[in-house]
Amino acid sequence: MKKQQLFICLALGLSGFAKAQTGFEFNNRHLSQSANINPAFLPQYKLTLGVGNAFEAYHPGFNINTFFNSAADATTTIRNIINDPKVNLGVSFDNRTEMFQFGFKSKRSYFTFNSSNQTLGQINIPKDALGMAMFGNQEYFGKRANFDLSGTEFMSYFENKISYGRAISNKLNVGISYSSIIGIAHANLKTAYAYLETDTNNTTIYQMKMGGAFDAQTSLMGLSVMKALNDSNYDAQSAIEDAFLSNPSSSNRGNALGFGFVYRANKKIQISGAMSNIGKITWNVGAESHQMSDKPWTFTGLDTSITNDLKNVTVQDLLLDSFAQAFDNHSTQLASYETKLHSRYTLGLEYFLSPRTYFQFVYGGGYGVKGDKSFTSINAHKELGEWVDLRLSYTLYDFSNAQHNVGVGMSMNLGPIQPWISLNNVSGLMAYDKSHYQSIRVGLNINIGQRKDTDGDGVRDKSDSCYKTYGARSNNGCELGYLGGKMNYDETAVDSVMAEPIVAPSAMETPQNDGAQNSKESPVLTETQNTPAITATETPEMSKESTEATPPKTSKKTKVAKTKKKSKSDISLTEAMMN
Repeated sequence: MKKQQLFICLALGLSGFAKAQTGFEFNNRHLSQSANINPAFLPQYKLTLGVGNAFEAYHPGFNINTFFNSAADATTTIRNIINDPKVNLGVSFDNRTEMFQFGFKSKRSYFTFNSSNQTLGQINIPKDALGMAMFGNQEYFGKRANFDLSGTEFMSYFENKISYGRAISNKLNVGISYSSIIGIAHANLKTAYAYLETDTNNTTIYQMKMGGAFDAQTSLMGLSVMKALNDSNYDAQSAIEDAFLSNPSSSNRGNALGFGFVYRANKKIQISGAMSNIGKITWNVGAESHQMSDKPWTFTGLDTSITNDLKNVTVQDLLLDSFAQAFDNHSTQLASYETKLHSRYTLGLEYFLSPRTYFQFVYGGGYGVKGDKSFTSINAHKELGEWVDLRLSYTLYDFSNAQHNVGVGMSMNLGPIQPWISLNNVSGLMAYDKSHYQSIRVGLNINIGQRKDTDGDGVRDKSDSCYKTYGARSNNGCELGYLGGKMNYDETAVDSVMAEPIVAPSAMETPQNDGAQNSKESPVLTETQNTPAITATETPEMSKESTEATPPKTSKKTKVAKTKKKSKSDISLTEAMMN
């Protein structure tokens, strides 16, 4: 019974982990989680605290209709699954639970800390296992039943990620991230298959030929599969507590790096790219290696007279023990083994119709449990002021088995509270019975200290001299050709006098000396002209004329008149000097 309980616990553990991830957070300036994808992206809010969860499941070889078809009964349905070569019962999943998200923005930098639990896996369920469960071996008389689990893998770990992004110029941001990882559990069935053939003859109907092989590595929180199978007194719970819980700081440690950039070519175009998950995990708690070579075995020792006792536990144990002894199974305890994380990368091109309306073209690679899935998507994003963000997307996922998905995303920026949700496959919910892909992400943030940036140039409005026009960070948010000052966007008209340039008279002009012209324009004195000495008696008069010629301060509209008065004063002074 202990052996059966072990297999049941492992199966429940695998199924309980079936959850995962999405993409509304790609380059969203109102969402702190954007920095988790690309550390060079600088979200808008000054301080963010958040939690969230992301789930993704992908099963290209079947859907709900495969099992629940109203046009067929249960027996017909199972036979159709077994005999249809297009049906594949493999499923991959990815779940990320964000236990804590912290983001902080300074003038030119953004810092984040994220603590999360990541669980991902791929399970390949043999179709013939359903047939054996439904019909027994009578459906397989004279043919082979195959049970292939090769490629099944699951992994769960805690990740603490720190990322830092900085604007190093008017157009370029760069960022880097580091993750400290503590592994929880891992199992990788590189090769795992078995087969069963049932034959009849004159003496027995239960002559069975069996075979199989496997090559696997496991680290299950200190649980030893080898001891659990071979030692009836083995206490799995105590083993986990002693091996894993007693010293978690040195258990199954790993590290990962990430890099990113964001380049704003101009106010219309932005280019970005990022790589993440560049690292590995070293599994050293309960690490084991399991191998078995394929050695066929024929069982002829079960007589038909005892078939009614197959439900007896003693008979089942006898069969399991006989099976285990017939095959050459080697399990070895390891000091440790390594699992390389699958690096993920994204490339993005964004076109801005306005600061609050833009399109995104995104390509991603290295996704899926095996790192063999890619996608491309087109997103349309609209900000309704500072209060609502909306996104509509089309995604082509998995180029080898194309899945066409339409997604939506929305966040409500309700003061400091920000709930948000993203669905990468709306059709998967509307027609769930036909869908092969499910994806949902939800979160709740608390944003403190809004750094409003109307034109999206990275300079908050309070510090932006041109807050409605995209500009350079180094020029207070104005275009580089703008020389300074504060633009007044509420001014509807410009003074006509100021609109006309005032041309000063050239110093090289020689005025005409005839008549009335001399009374309006002063002659230009050169160094060769003799200037008579000014006596002390002339000084008061000159001072008086100079004082009288000084005009009162005028507004911009009287600047021309002011210039003319100033010219008459200069004439009076010069005539006094000449006389």
